[in-house]
Amino acid sequence: KAFGLKDYPASDAKVRQLASQLWGDGDGRPFRKTVGRGVVIGGVAMDEVLKKEGIAPDFEGPFQYTHRRAAGTDIYFVAGEGTAECTFRVRGLEPEFWNPVTGRFHRAESYRKTADGRMVTTVSLPKYGSVFVVFRKRALPAQRRPLAEPKQPVTPLELTGPWNVRFAPGWGAPESETFATLTPWNENALDGIKYFSGTATYRKTVTLTAAQVRKPALILSLGEVKHIASVRLNGKSLGIVWTTPWTVNLAGAAKAGENVLEIDVTNVWVNRLIGDAGLPEAKRFTKTHVRREPGVQYPRPNLRGYLATDPLVRSGLMGPVTIEFADRDTTF
Repeated sequence: KAFGLKDYPASDAKVRQLASQLWGDGDGRPFRKTVGRGVVIGGVAMDEVLKKEGIAPDFEGPFQYTHRRAAGTDIYFVAGEGTAECTFRVRGLEPEFWNPVTGRFHRAESYRKTADGRMVTTVSLPKYGSVFVVFRKRALPAQRRPLAEPKQPVTPLELTGPWNVRFAPGWGAPESETFATLTPWNENALDGIKYFSGTATYRKTVTLTAAQVRKPALILSLGEVKHIASVRLNGKSLGIVWTTPWTVNLAGAAKAGENVLEIDVTNVWVNRLIGDAGLPEAKRFTKTHVRREPGVQYPRPNLRGYLATDPLVRSGLMGPVTIEFADRDTTF
Protein backbone atom coordinates (compact mmCIF):
# COMPACT_ATOMS: atom_id res chain seq x y z
CA LYS A 1 0.00 0.00 0.00
CA ALA A 2 1.14 3.51 -0.79
CA PHE A 3 0.98 6.25 1.81
CA GLY A 4 -1.87 8.68 1.28
CA LEU A 5 -4.52 8.83 -1.44
CA LYS A 6 -2.58 10.75 -4.09
CA ASP A 7 -2.82 8.98 -7.51
CA TYR A 8 -4.82 6.15 -5.94
CA PRO A 9 -5.17 3.35 -7.10
CA ALA A 10 -2.22 3.76 -9.49
CA SER A 11 0.05 4.49 -6.50
CA ASP A 12 -0.73 1.07 -4.98
CA ALA A 13 -0.02 -0.64 -8.28
CA LYS A 14 3.35 1.12 -8.43
CA VAL A 15 4.23 -0.12 -4.94
CA ARG A 16 3.33 -3.69 -5.91
CA GLN A 17 5.45 -3.41 -9.05
CA LEU A 18 8.50 -2.20 -7.09
CA ALA A 19 8.05 -4.90 -4.46
CA SER A 20 7.95 -7.55 -7.17
CA GLN A 21 11.15 -6.20 -8.74
CA LEU A 22 12.90 -6.30 -5.38
CA TRP A 23 11.56 -9.45 -3.78
CA GLY A 24 10.05 -11.52 -6.60
CA ASP A 25 7.03 -13.64 -5.78
CA GLY A 26 8.04 -14.02 -2.12
CA ASP A 27 8.08 -17.82 -2.13
CA GLY A 28 10.72 -17.89 0.64
CA ARG A 29 13.48 -19.45 -1.44
CA PRO A 30 16.97 -17.92 -1.02
CA PHE A 31 17.93 -15.38 -3.67
CA ARG A 32 20.45 -12.65 -4.35
CA LYS A 33 20.10 -9.95 -6.99
CA THR A 34 21.81 -6.70 -7.88
CA VAL A 35 19.62 -3.60 -7.83
CA GLY A 36 21.38 -0.44 -8.95
CA ARG A 37 24.52 -0.13 -6.84
CA GLY A 38 23.12 -2.37 -4.13
CA VAL A 39 22.28 -6.00 -3.50
CA VAL A 40 18.98 -7.51 -2.34
CA ILE A 41 19.20 -10.81 -0.46
CA GLY A 42 16.21 -12.83 0.64
CA GLY A 43 15.31 -16.16 2.18
CA VAL A 44 18.47 -16.20 4.34
CA ALA A 45 18.93 -15.37 8.03
CA MET A 46 20.48 -11.96 8.65
CA ASP A 47 23.32 -13.37 10.78
CA GLU A 48 24.23 -15.78 7.99
CA VAL A 49 24.26 -12.99 5.39
CA LEU A 50 26.47 -10.73 7.51
CA LYS A 51 28.89 -13.56 8.25
CA LYS A 52 29.17 -14.46 4.58
CA GLU A 53 29.76 -10.82 3.66
CA GLY A 54 32.56 -10.63 6.24
CA ILE A 55 30.70 -8.11 8.43
CA ALA A 56 31.54 -8.77 12.10
CA PRO A 57 28.96 -8.21 14.86
CA ASP A 58 28.67 -4.59 15.95
CA PHE A 59 28.78 -5.63 19.61
CA GLU A 60 29.43 -8.90 21.43
CA GLY A 61 28.69 -9.23 25.14
CA PRO A 62 25.94 -10.18 27.61
CA PHE A 63 24.52 -6.65 27.85
CA GLN A 64 21.92 -4.65 25.95
CA TYR A 65 23.32 -1.86 23.80
CA THR A 66 22.70 0.87 21.27
CA HIS A 67 25.31 2.41 18.96
CA ARG A 68 25.52 5.69 17.12
CA ARG A 69 28.22 7.75 15.44
CA ALA A 70 28.73 11.51 15.66
CA ALA A 71 31.58 13.52 14.14
CA GLY A 72 33.83 10.47 13.84
CA THR A 73 33.11 9.31 17.39
CA ASP A 74 31.57 5.91 18.11
CA ILE A 75 29.23 5.97 21.11
CA TYR A 76 27.89 2.76 22.62
CA PHE A 77 25.31 2.86 25.42
CA VAL A 78 25.62 -0.41 27.35
CA ALA A 79 23.14 -1.48 30.04
CA GLY A 80 22.85 -4.52 32.29
CA GLU A 81 24.51 -6.05 35.34
CA GLY A 82 27.80 -7.87 35.91
CA THR A 83 31.34 -7.94 34.52
CA ALA A 84 32.30 -9.29 31.12
CA GLU A 85 34.63 -8.82 28.18
CA CYS A 86 32.82 -7.00 25.38
CA THR A 87 33.81 -6.62 21.74
CA PHE A 88 33.06 -3.44 19.79
CA ARG A 89 33.23 -3.06 16.01
CA VAL A 90 35.63 -0.13 16.24
CA ARG A 91 39.13 -0.09 14.84
CA GLY A 92 42.14 1.89 15.96
CA LEU A 93 40.42 3.86 18.74
CA GLU A 94 40.76 3.43 22.49
CA PRO A 95 37.70 2.96 24.73
CA GLU A 96 36.58 5.47 27.35
CA PHE A 97 33.91 4.93 30.00
CA TRP A 98 31.46 7.80 30.56
CA ASN A 99 29.19 7.73 33.60
CA PRO A 100 25.63 8.65 32.50
CA VAL A 101 24.73 9.85 36.01
CA THR A 102 27.74 12.06 36.88
CA GLY A 103 29.07 12.89 33.41
CA ARG A 104 32.60 11.95 34.51
CA PHE A 105 34.76 9.65 32.40
CA HIS A 106 38.06 7.78 32.33
CA ARG A 107 40.09 5.72 29.87
CA ALA A 108 39.73 1.96 29.98
CA GLU A 109 42.39 0.39 32.16
CA SER A 110 43.17 -2.17 29.48
CA TYR A 111 42.00 -3.32 26.10
CA ARG A 112 43.13 -5.40 23.14
CA LYS A 113 42.42 -6.00 19.46
CA THR A 114 40.78 -9.08 18.00
CA ALA A 115 42.21 -10.84 14.97
CA ASP A 116 39.82 -8.90 12.72
CA GLY A 117 40.82 -5.55 14.29
CA ARG A 118 37.86 -4.92 16.58
CA MET A 119 38.37 -3.63 20.14
CA VAL A 120 37.84 -5.69 23.31
CA THR A 121 37.59 -4.28 26.83
CA THR A 122 36.09 -5.32 30.16
CA VAL A 123 32.77 -3.69 31.11
CA SER A 124 31.61 -3.75 34.75
CA LEU A 125 28.05 -2.71 35.58
CA PRO A 126 26.27 -2.60 38.94
CA LYS A 127 22.66 -3.66 39.37
CA TYR A 128 20.50 -1.74 36.88
CA GLY A 129 23.78 -0.26 35.63
CA SER A 130 24.67 1.50 32.42
CA VAL A 131 27.66 3.25 30.86
CA PHE A 132 28.63 5.03 27.66
CA VAL A 133 31.62 3.38 25.99
CA VAL A 134 33.08 6.08 23.77
CA PHE A 135 35.73 5.68 21.05
CA ARG A 136 37.14 9.03 19.94
CA LYS A 137 40.94 8.98 20.38
CA ARG A 138 43.51 7.10 18.33
CA ALA A 139 44.95 4.11 20.16
CA LEU A 140 48.73 4.11 19.88
CA PRO A 141 50.47 0.73 19.50
CA ALA A 142 52.13 1.12 22.89
CA GLN A 143 48.74 1.57 24.53
CA ARG A 144 47.25 -1.62 23.16
CA ARG A 145 47.79 -3.54 26.35
CA PRO A 146 46.33 -6.95 27.18
CA LEU A 147 43.36 -7.01 29.49
CA ALA A 148 44.37 -6.61 33.12
CA GLU A 149 44.29 -9.58 35.45
CA PRO A 150 41.44 -9.30 37.96
CA LYS A 151 42.59 -7.92 41.30
CA GLN A 152 41.94 -9.70 44.55
CA PRO A 153 38.98 -8.12 46.33
CA VAL A 154 39.79 -6.07 49.43
CA THR A 155 37.54 -6.41 52.45
CA PRO A 156 35.88 -3.03 53.00
CA LEU A 157 35.51 -1.34 56.39
CA GLU A 158 31.91 -1.78 57.60
CA LEU A 159 30.53 1.06 59.71
CA THR A 160 28.81 -0.91 62.45
CA GLY A 161 27.49 0.20 65.79
CA PRO A 162 24.97 2.91 66.69
CA TRP A 163 23.91 5.84 64.53
CA ASN A 164 22.37 9.09 65.74
CA VAL A 165 19.33 9.88 63.60
CA ARG A 166 17.66 13.32 63.63
CA PHE A 167 14.19 13.56 62.05
CA ALA A 168 12.68 16.64 60.43
CA PRO A 169 10.38 18.28 62.98
CA GLY A 170 6.64 18.53 62.59
CA TRP A 171 5.97 15.12 61.05
CA GLY A 172 5.38 12.96 64.11
CA ALA A 173 8.86 11.51 64.68
CA PRO A 174 11.02 12.29 67.72
CA GLU A 175 13.64 14.98 67.18
CA SER A 176 16.47 12.50 67.69
CA GLU A 177 16.81 8.77 68.09
CA THR A 178 19.71 6.32 68.39
CA PHE A 179 19.61 3.34 66.04
CA ALA A 180 21.68 0.48 67.46
CA THR A 181 21.66 -1.07 63.98
CA LEU A 182 20.43 0.14 60.61
CA THR A 183 16.80 -0.94 60.34
CA PRO A 184 13.90 0.35 58.21
CA TRP A 185 11.77 3.14 59.65
CA ASN A 186 8.60 1.24 58.76
CA GLU A 187 9.62 -1.58 61.13
CA ASN A 188 10.25 0.73 64.10
CA ALA A 189 8.24 0.29 67.29
CA LEU A 190 7.50 4.04 67.50
CA ASP A 191 4.56 5.13 65.34
CA GLY A 192 6.22 8.49 64.76
CA ILE A 193 9.15 6.76 63.01
CA LYS A 194 7.12 3.87 61.58
CA TYR A 195 4.90 6.26 59.61
CA PHE A 196 7.48 8.99 59.06
CA SER A 197 7.82 10.58 55.64
CA GLY A 198 10.42 13.26 55.02
CA THR A 199 14.14 13.69 55.64
CA ALA A 200 16.21 12.27 58.48
CA THR A 201 19.95 12.78 59.05
CA TYR A 202 22.14 9.83 60.06
CA ARG A 203 25.31 10.87 61.90
CA LYS A 204 28.36 8.82 62.89
CA THR A 205 31.99 9.53 63.78
CA VAL A 206 34.40 7.45 61.69
CA THR A 207 38.07 7.04 62.64
CA LEU A 208 40.51 6.62 59.75
CA THR A 209 44.25 6.06 59.66
CA ALA A 210 46.73 8.17 57.72
CA ALA A 211 47.43 5.19 55.42
CA GLN A 212 43.73 4.83 54.65
CA VAL A 213 43.31 8.53 53.89
CA ARG A 214 46.28 8.48 51.50
CA LYS A 215 44.48 6.04 49.21
CA PRO A 216 43.36 7.64 45.90
CA ALA A 217 39.78 6.55 46.51
CA LEU A 218 37.74 6.01 49.67
CA ILE A 219 34.51 4.59 48.26
CA LEU A 220 31.58 4.95 50.64
CA SER A 221 28.81 2.48 49.81
CA LEU A 222 25.41 3.05 51.41
CA GLY A 223 23.98 -0.39 50.68
CA GLU A 224 20.16 -0.23 50.60
CA VAL A 225 18.58 3.24 50.68
CA LYS A 226 14.94 4.23 50.37
CA HIS A 227 14.68 6.48 48.53
CA ILE A 228 17.37 9.18 48.04
CA ALA A 229 20.40 10.34 50.04
CA SER A 230 22.78 13.29 50.36
CA VAL A 231 26.23 12.70 51.85
CA ARG A 232 28.52 15.05 53.82
CA LEU A 233 31.88 14.35 55.43
CA ASN A 234 33.32 16.87 57.88
CA GLY A 235 30.77 19.38 56.62
CA LYS A 236 31.76 19.01 52.95
CA SER A 237 28.96 18.04 50.59
CA LEU A 238 29.80 15.01 48.46
CA GLY A 239 26.65 15.06 46.38
CA ILE A 240 23.35 13.23 46.05
CA VAL A 241 22.94 9.52 45.34
CA TRP A 242 19.64 8.17 44.05
CA THR A 243 20.38 4.88 42.33
CA THR A 244 22.49 1.74 42.47
CA PRO A 245 25.38 1.39 43.34
CA TRP A 246 24.76 4.15 45.98
CA THR A 247 28.42 5.17 46.25
CA VAL A 248 30.44 8.37 46.69
CA ASN A 249 34.18 9.02 46.95
CA LEU A 250 35.24 10.43 50.34
CA ALA A 251 38.75 11.34 49.10
CA GLY A 252 39.49 15.03 49.57
CA ALA A 253 37.10 15.36 52.49
CA ALA A 254 38.53 12.60 54.71
CA LYS A 255 41.30 13.18 57.24
CA ALA A 256 43.38 11.05 59.57
CA GLY A 257 41.65 10.68 62.91
CA GLU A 258 37.97 11.37 63.59
CA ASN A 259 35.63 12.21 60.72
CA VAL A 260 31.98 13.24 61.01
CA LEU A 261 29.82 11.43 58.45
CA GLU A 262 26.30 12.74 57.82
CA ILE A 263 23.76 11.13 55.48
CA ASP A 264 20.42 12.83 54.76
CA VAL A 265 17.85 10.22 53.70
CA THR A 266 14.47 11.15 52.23
CA ASN A 267 11.64 8.71 51.55
CA VAL A 268 8.28 9.01 49.74
CA TRP A 269 4.93 10.13 51.21
CA VAL A 270 3.21 6.72 51.28
CA ASN A 271 3.88 5.79 54.93
CA ARG A 272 2.74 9.12 56.35
CA LEU A 273 -0.47 8.92 54.30
CA ILE A 274 -1.10 5.38 55.56
CA GLY A 275 -0.46 6.48 59.13
CA ASP A 276 -2.80 9.46 58.75
CA ALA A 277 -5.54 7.20 57.38
CA GLY A 278 -5.81 5.67 60.85
CA LEU A 279 -6.00 9.02 62.66
CA PRO A 280 -8.88 11.42 63.22
CA GLU A 281 -8.76 14.25 60.67
CA ALA A 282 -7.75 16.80 63.33
CA LYS A 283 -4.63 14.78 64.19
CA ARG A 284 -3.42 14.06 60.65
CA PHE A 285 -0.12 15.51 59.44
CA THR A 286 -1.09 15.62 55.77
CA LYS A 287 -3.97 17.07 53.81
CA THR A 288 -5.15 15.44 50.61
CA HIS A 289 -8.36 15.09 48.61
CA VAL A 290 -7.38 11.53 47.66
CA ARG A 291 -8.98 9.44 50.40
CA ARG A 292 -10.27 5.91 50.10
CA GLU A 293 -13.15 4.38 52.05
CA PRO A 294 -12.97 0.70 53.05
CA GLY A 295 -14.95 -1.60 50.79
CA VAL A 296 -15.41 0.96 48.00
CA GLN A 297 -14.26 0.07 44.48
CA TYR A 298 -12.46 2.86 42.64
CA PRO A 299 -12.22 3.03 38.81
CA ARG A 300 -8.73 4.58 38.89
CA PRO A 301 -6.49 2.58 41.27
CA ASN A 302 -3.61 5.04 40.90
CA LEU A 303 -5.78 7.73 42.54
CA ARG A 304 -7.39 5.56 45.17
CA GLY A 305 -5.58 6.89 48.23
CA TYR A 306 -4.52 4.76 51.19
CA LEU A 307 -6.06 2.87 54.10
CA ALA A 308 -4.53 2.34 57.53
CA THR A 309 -4.34 -1.38 56.70
CA ASP A 310 -2.24 -0.89 53.53
CA PRO A 311 1.35 -2.26 53.64
CA LEU A 312 4.08 0.25 54.44
CA VAL A 313 7.04 0.74 52.11
CA ARG A 314 10.63 0.20 53.20
CA SER A 315 12.18 3.51 54.17
CA GLY A 316 15.44 4.86 55.54
CA LEU A 317 19.05 3.71 55.43
CA MET A 318 19.37 -0.05 55.77
CA GLY A 319 23.00 -0.47 54.72
CA PRO A 320 25.36 -2.11 55.11
CA VAL A 321 27.41 1.10 55.02
CA THR A 322 31.03 0.39 54.08
CA ILE A 323 34.21 2.17 53.00
CA GLU A 324 36.51 0.57 50.44
CA PHE A 325 40.07 1.90 50.19
CA ALA A 326 40.88 1.61 46.50
CA ASP A 327 43.58 2.62 44.04
CA ARG A 328 41.04 4.05 41.59
CA ASP A 329 37.79 5.99 41.88
CA THR A 330 35.21 3.45 40.73
CA THR A 331 32.40 6.01 41.13
CA PHE A 332 33.93 8.19 38.36
